[in-house]
Amino acid sequence: MDYVLVHQPSATVQKFILRAAAKRRFTVLIATEAPRASSDEPPYAHFRKKLSAVGISSINVMNAGLMAHMPRINKVVLGARSVLANGGVVTDAGAGIIARAAKERGTSVIVLSGVYKL
Repeated sequence: MDYVLVHQPSATVQKFILRAAAKRRFTVLIATEAPRASSDEPPYAHFRKKLSAVGISSINVMNAGLMAHMPRINKVVLGARSVLANGGVVTDAGAGIIARAAKERGTSVIVLSGVYKL
């Protein structure tokens, strides 16, 4: 079983994961920050419902406990807010730490962005 980590998935990342789910089976780990206020719904509950509808299991992981899960993660998928001229990307806070942890473990990191963000 493959494990794919997504960090605060944008709409682009969500569409990518749902399209990949049509051809493969994997588990999605959704890395989020700790909620600031108690709410009835966990973060990205709508995305989790879509994943379960297509037969993909998902696990919510807090950023603080992410390193414990890194040994089993096969791919990391991040969404970019913008792509810079030198090839760098601007992402959500915390994505840099995840990318560095993936690099240390030799895990592939995929960054998704719309063409309009270039």
